[in-house]
Amino acid sequence: MRLVKVRRDIDLEDMVSWAFSAQQVDIVTGRKLYPEEQVVDDAYGFHDLGRSGDGCAALARVGELGCVVDGGRTAGVYSDAHPDAEVLYDLVRSLKDFRHRILLRTYGRRRSRPEWEFGLPMPVPLLREGPGRRHIVRSVGTYTYRGTTYDIPWCPITYHPSPEWVEACRGEYRCWHEGLRRLEAKIRQGAYEFRDHRVTGVSAPREPWKLR
Repeated sequence: MRLVKVRRDIDLEDMVSWAFSAQQVDIVTGRKLYPEEQVVDDAYGFHDLGRSGDGCAALARVGELGCVVDGGRTAGVYSDAHPDAEVLYDLVRSLKDFRHRILLRTYGRRRSRPEWEFGLPMPVPLLREGPGRRHIVRSVGTYTYRGTTYDIPWCPITYHPSPEWVEACRGEYRCWHEGLRRLEAKIRQGAYEFRDHRVTGVSAPREPWKLR
């Protein structure tokens, strides 16, 4: 009887989180996400770059040395990454837009998505800088009552969160989501194949604030 290996179905967002959080694939492999990046090891202040902890390169190093050498990685980090995590990381590294690469790794490590929900902007008074943080009060004129002149005060306001801040955060979410879509397209091209996982797609909505 022929045994057929069943691959696990997984959403692409969950797989990215698994690769960067549980597998810590970028740290374990030591491969840069982009050419200018410096990978830093928390325990020793540096990390050897360009060495894979899995596959033919690792076997070749063992053959050259005649033994397995501990790379001195941070305690708690696996000695090698799952092959599917390495394949996914190579796909992320191949994305043309460096923003997609950085956002996928950043939120994959956090197992989260970029923040997009803030509620309605609320008016708040502007405050003076410095100790006390008192409200800014200005005069728009004067009025006289029973022989006494009084200022007409007013307090300028702003909105929190500001519309500009909300749009910037939602722009980051759109960029992150576009990165997932570009990554999914590369997987669908079939140039790479996962051993134990089958990506079902991207379930995260592109603009969730429009669905409310």
